[in-house]
Amino acid sequence: MRSRKELSPILHSIMASKYSKYGVYWQQPNNTKMVYPCIVYGMDTINTNHADDTAYRNMRLYTITLIGKEPDNDDVIEQLLALPYCSFDRRFINDNLYHDVLNLYF
Repeated sequence: MRSRKELSPILHSIMASKYSKYGVYWQQPNNTKMVYPCIVYGMDTINTNHADDTAYRNMRLYTITLIGKEPDNDDVIEQLLALPYCSFDRRFINDNLYHDVLNLYF
């Protein structure tokens, strides 16, 4: 099971490859003005596999939300989907911002 401290630099490098100004936030920040485009990520659950009455593997499920003012973030989404165990969940628009939600077991 890898930690979020290992995930954060990966997300920063993906965003830096496309944008000079961006934000990567752990969970939804309070009282902080977010910089767009940004990634907001947080842990959703821990999936535990069992065998012989013993837990042998734990995988954390992170929800990664790419938020931006532009609808075209396909290259960032492709880089995220290139991570092992990453899948696209949904897209929605809220307050004139595009939200792309991905799930990542890390």
